Amino acid sequence: MSQQLDTRDEAIKAGGVQEKILFENVTIEDCLEVLQDYVKYPEFLEGNNKVSISKSMDDGKVLDVFWNVTISIKTVEYTLRLSNLPDGVSWSETDHGPFTKNRGGWKLTQTDKGVEALYIVYIEFGIFIPGFIKDWLIGKGLPKTLNSFKKRIEEHAAKKKQQ
Repeated sequence: MSQQLDTRDEAIKAGGVQEKILFENVTIEDCLEVLQDYVKYPEFLEGNNKVSISKSMDDGKVLDVFWNVTISIKTVEYTLRLSNLPDGVSWSETDHGPFTKNRGGWKLTQTDKGVEALYIVYIEFGIFIPGFIKDWLIGKGLPKTLNSFKKRIEEHAAKKKQQ
């Protein structure tokens, strides 16, 4: 029985943040190769200090991934359960970290210009989080993160085409 869980629609229904971005001249496969290579996130995502896989299930389709990230001036550690899906990634919180809920993911759709990606996230914290950190996550952090993924995915696809 598959342990995969798709929380993307649940996060949308709960009022989660949704952002669309176009990855140009790429395929869904190109996107998945970057999105699902979690341990390489510190190479291109500012604030990702360490990412490691702590548990693999369902032939690698479901992973518990440990994160050590710095947000503004605060370093946080948590583990998310990620499901690698044919059209993206979905995640949910575990009992390790400051979240009572952290649900969402990436939903990818192939277009004639590349891949339209919908990033979805719904977060509830189990501890007090200062307003400036919440504002930074959405106001500055999210656009910067999406642009970092865009650059990495488009460069990855261009390198593959040169081979």
